[in-house]
Amino acid sequence: MQVAASSFSAVQGLQSGSVDVSSPSGGAAYIWEYTADPIVENNWLIAATTTQSGFTINGLTPGLKYWFRVALVTSAGQQPFCNPVMVHVV
Repeated sequence: MQVAASSFSAVQGLQSGSVDVSSPSGGAAYIWEYTADPIVENNWLIAATTTQSGFTINGLTPGLKYWFRVALVTSAGQQPFCNPVMVHVV
């Protein structure tokens, strides 16, 4: 059974050039990815793989739009990535 992350969120972080991403718990691990706008499938970058359901991505360029997504890793393996969320980074 495949489980995609639902209720994924990406919001401006406290620091300039940062975005806080979060997903409901339910995975043994989380694969966080981002790409600059526009979305090009081969341009996704892995920001981190964590065991926490939230993460702050730093080092983004203020003034640009970025897309963010997450895939849960469960006992059945890596699940599909969620629908991407766009943030205009400040």
